Amino acid sequence: MGGGRAQAHDLAAPEDCREHELLLGEHPPCDPIENADITELENLRKRYAGDIESAGGKLTITSIAVKVLASAVKVFPNFAASLDMGNGEIVLKKYCHVGVAVDTDRGLIVPVIRDADRKNILELSIELSQLAEKARSKTIRLEDLEGAVITVTNLGGIGGTQFTPIIHAPEVAILGLSRSRYESVLVDGRFEPRLIPAGWLSPTITGGLTARVRLDF
Repeated sequence: MGGGRAQAHDLAAPEDCREHELLLGEHPPCDPIENADITELENLRKRYAGDIESAGGKLTITSIAVKVLASAVKVFPNFAASLDMGNGEIVLKKYCHVGVAVDTDRGLIVPVIRDADRKNILELSIELSQLAEKARSKTIRLEDLEGAVITVTNLGGIGGTQFTPIIHAPEVAILGLSRSRYESVLVDGRFEPRLIPAGWLSPTITGGLTARVRLDF
């Protein structure tokens, strides 16, 4: 398969395995964990939250994470892949649809924001709010749950400091975010309270590429 918005590569070819740095198997994950200082990001979120709300959306860390993740996928397109073990292929997607796990009374549901890389924070915040409401009110359509190339899940609203997100097969990676908390961090020779969440990027992609994503983003 080739052309269009996806391209398949034979898993049996060793050069393809090296090129895409994918482990052969049924989604064996590694779990790199990174803390990030989001103090200034949270200040910006609070500053513009009212404007986004007036436009019909909700500016959250999750909606911002969708934008960041979509940008990362454009730089590291191997994360926009899926494993087709039946045909022995790696399918590289040429689009960026991002799934977002939503907690409902029926468990987690993962609506999909299409072409997230082409949308700004306002558009993403509005669409995510609408999809989350549809998921919780049981009015979401099947097509709203299909087509993601990567998923983000945020347990910050529930609690806990660490968790291992489960990859949403046949995707090859998922970004997990935990609750943020203030920690004392040394900044310019002085300890200051900084807002720190922990993030997990669980991929079937090997650790070297995952580390580069963490360093760049």
